[in-house]
Amino acid sequence: MKKDFIVDNRSRQGIGIEAETTATLRQADFAELTWLKNTLGEKFIREFILYLAKEMIPFVENLYAVPVNALWHA
Repeated sequence: MKKDFIVDNRSRQGIGIEAETTATLRQADFAELTWLKNTLGEKFIREFILYLAKEMIPFVENLYAVPVNALWHA
């Protein structure tokens, strides 16, 4: 099961966040965030996929795969 979130600011700039219940990502996992990026255009800031692996991986510009446990570590 996955959940998608869009967070925006007062200027209507958006950040896409997708939560995956897997430790392995596939190209298809980026489809919805790619759609968001194309839809928002210049209003798009950044996108993240939260997943169950142990390391953060930068993909293309402004797209990162972030381990969900990083949310609890400073």
